[in-house]
Amino acid sequence: RASCRQVDRVLKQAIEQDRLVKKLLVLGAGESGKSTVFKQMKVIGSKGYTKEELESFRWIVHRNVLDGIRTLLQASQDLGVELLEENEERADRVLLWEGENLNPQLGNEIKQLWNDP
Repeated sequence: RASCRQVDRVLKQAIEQDRLVKKLLVLGAGESGKSTVFKQMKVIGSKGYTKEELESFRWIVHRNVLDGIRTLLQASQDLGVELLEENEERADRVLLWEGENLNPQLGNEIKQLWNDP
């Protein structure tokens, strides 16, 4: 009988705590930004990301920078937009880069390309 009361008490506490939790069901197609919303809520509602979390995002940022500059370079070629002569080889190096991550040298190449008028 005492253990039954203890179980009831624990259950009641769990129900009370559950009522304090706000729940949100987010539906949407893949790549529609559901995870991004939760990441933003975490940053806004807490102290932000841990050092480990920030480090884990590094490759995503690198990949996005590489994909973005490659898209711009390919589109400029397709549209016949000419780069400065000194940037032609840079563009080739960036387009042919096979690595997943940026390094300081490649980052500098991208910076120079970004500043191309």
